[in-house]
Amino acid sequence: VREDIKNELFKDVIVVDDYNKILNEVDLITVHIPLNDKTKGIVNKDVFEKLKKKVVLLNFARDKIVNEDDLKNAINNGIVKKYVTDFPNNNVVMYNNVIAIPHLGASTEEAEDMCAFMAVNQLKEYMDKGNIINSVNYPNCKLKEKEKKYLNSQL
Repeated sequence: VREDIKNELFKDVIVVDDYNKILNEVDLITVHIPLNDKTKGIVNKDVFEKLKKKVVLLNFARDKIVNEDDLKNAINNGIVKKYVTDFPNNNVVMYNNVIAIPHLGASTEEAEDMCAFMAVNQLKEYMDKGNIINSVNYPNCKLKEKEKKYLNSQL
């Protein structure tokens, strides 16, 4: 984790560089990572073997991050007490101890308002300073203080 991000965290947050070091200590795991070639199936038999029994696993990322067969075994063996996901599929919803909810986290009234404010602020940042923030297809970039040049009012 970058130092500037660490400095913004609450003081009681403990940052670990290797999640394997804490797997046998946690009661609850929540997953919020993108799905790609490196993360597909990352929560699997190897991870479940390191967990203490009766862990609660919350997956609000993507369903394919969790290996379904390994999850089923972990549930049946009492390693995973509950699996909560907002990516239900035909297999997982049939497992015991699964709480499947619709994927609507970004659709609350508050989230929609915040998205609108964020979009306006990011557009303003680009128009005023040329900075790009949270673009889907372009990395964040912050320009150095640029020379102020304004069009005259002949628009």
